[in-house]
Amino acid sequence: MSVIRVDNTVERGTSLDIHNTISLIDSTSRRRSEQELGLTPAELQSLMKVAVVVEGLHDEVVFSHLLRKELNAAVAGIFPLRGGAKAPTLLEAKLLIDGSAVPILVVLDNTVQEEIEPIWTEIVSLAEAGDMEKARALADEKLRGVDELTYLKELARAGIESDGLGRVRFFGVRRPDVICYLPEDLILNRCAADQDWEWDKLIEDFLGAEQARKIQQGKSFRPRSIKKFLSSHPSSSNPCFPAETKLVNEAIEAAAVRAARAGRERHEDLNELAAKILELS
Repeated sequence: MSVIRVDNTVERGTSLDIHNTISLIDSTSRRRSEQELGLTPAELQSLMKVAVVVEGLHDEVVFSHLLRKELNAAVAGIFPLRGGAKAPTLLEAKLLIDGSAVPILVVLDNTVQEEIEPIWTEIVSLAEAGDMEKARALADEKLRGVDELTYLKELARAGIESDGLGRVRFFGVRRPDVICYLPEDLILNRCAADQDWEWDKLIEDFLGAEQARKIQQGKSFRPRSIKKFLSSHPSSSNPCFPAETKLVNEAIEAAAVRAARAGRERHEDLNELAAKILELS
């Protein structure tokens, strides 16, 4: 199915626009599309061709700017795993399965994706074999704990009930956080020597520091994000990255907007993700 915009005015009559102007990326784009096309929110949602599920609100912000062209071309919607309050997020998981028949692409970091995909494959196999009880039990047992796994558990349970598990695909990105796909000069304060400024070096430092903490703390070890690491690197008096949530949110959105407007080169992970979104649409 292709989505083509049709204009119908008294002055010009009916005309087709082969350049798709439908956008489901964010609330502003959705409202504009609804007003321009005279559609209700439900009618606009029905035109979605692929649902892209991302880990958090920061992923939603970065991808909606850096992948905007491809997301619009694919008529894709973005849905964050962590929507703030648990109930609306879990309801959204059910609506993705029950309220549409489009492919669902779940974007995770590589480590999580490698852990989840075999479990998901087993759940799908059990459901396809007709053993719904075992499929639900496996989802409940393996997909629990952190917010994203709770979301995926609800997605799995909804898929089991409606035979929609086969529509879910996974895509793994290699860097530990979405901010690592923003240009260093747009998102970080220059806080280290030039040779330490590249993302690859900062990520290496982060992973090394986490391993050292794990050895030192043993069973009490709790992983931290690279944002937390950067907010105290190299020193608390001159951190690479802000610690306050509001400042973090502002910095990420500003960097994503500037990178998109300047046409900055994207990491190959993002190019591969964009290609996958278009392929599924």
